[in-house]
Amino acid sequence: MKLWLLVLLAITPGSAKELSSWDAIAAVSTGTPVQVSRKSGDTLKGSLTAATASVVSVQTNSGEVTVQRADVTSLAVRQGSSKARSIGLAVGAVAGIAAGAALGTRLANEGQADKAGVTAGVGAAGAAIGFGLGIAAGSEYKTIYRTK
Repeated sequence: MKLWLLVLLAITPGSAKELSSWDAIAAVSTGTPVQVSRKSGDTLKGSLTAATASVVSVQTNSGEVTVQRADVTSLAVRQGSSKARSIGLAVGAVAGIAAGAALGTRLANEGQADKAGVTAGVGAAGAAIGFGLGIAAGSEYKTIYRTK
């Protein structure tokens, strides 16, 4: 019986994490990448420069924009993942080295290239591509504030 009560409490709408507290924004460090949605329907992306009880300021590519609390419908913070970057780097490096070794062997057999040089070059390129993909895959926004 107690287990069913716990399950029922866990799935009720009131148990969901509260996203309407403006205090969550005040806890975000300046410089953190954020996404601010406004009542007008547009979304600002940039770095948080200030958050007070009545406004939030974001440094965008166009300059600093200050939005009144009443105009903010939601705010999300970007959560980059170093794990995703590391996995992307490792997978890219392994794939690049394998491709470089195969290409280097082929070119070396024809007398056109140094196998070690081709393997290293293609391996480094693969690592760079994998790292970039890891950054892209690991960059997501998490909503910390939403009006009711």
